Amino acid sequence: MESQAEQLESEINRKTNLLSDAQQFGETTWKDIQSQLKDNEAAIEFSSFRYHNGKKWTDTIQYTALVLRKEDKQPVLIPLFTQKDFDEAIKKTGSKPNQLYRGFIAEATGHDLNKLYELVWKPLEEYLNEGETIHFAPSGTLHQIAFSAIKTPDGKYLSDKYDLREVSTTAKLLDKNKIKSLGSVILFGGIDYDANEKALTQKVNT
Repeated sequence: MESQAEQLESEINRKTNLLSDAQQFGETTWKDIQSQLKDNEAAIEFSSFRYHNGKKWTDTIQYTALVLRKEDKQPVLIPLFTQKDFDEAIKKTGSKPNQLYRGFIAEATGHDLNKLYELVWKPLEEYLNEGETIHFAPSGTLHQIAFSAIKTPDGKYLSDKYDLREVSTTAKLLDKNKIKSLGSVILFGGIDYDANEKALTQKVNT
């Protein structure tokens, strides 16, 4: 039951506001996203799709990543792995993807997470700097793992080396432009509701 709950939680997380995210993504260009990045930030958009071998669509699911930094002339496309490679790596951890979603540390079972790191993160590292803020949007089965649970060869976790911020789409970086000032705000606290009107007025004025 716990396993099913974790899987449903990750699925709900992926589908929440799906329609609005799709509309926002369609209207956003990579230059819009880049304009929101600071010098110490990067945006990663993962994608998964059926592979076309030049003649027909195959059953192979290919994963890629688009890495974008503030100084880049254009996003960098990085081929990653196939669904089969990913599924085999998960099996070697001795866990299920949805267990990694909520921070399950597979090494506690005596299994190795190196393969998962090599598939998902190692190809991206040359474009990233330790200590940076990384905005990333997973795709496919990547929605079911906690990136902070991925361990690097030096014994650290990704969350130790980067400020990881997961988003449903990197177009979400534009949301901060929608935040508006609330203007003047009056806060009330410690109100005695049994007090008479005169006493209450004096407290508020104070």
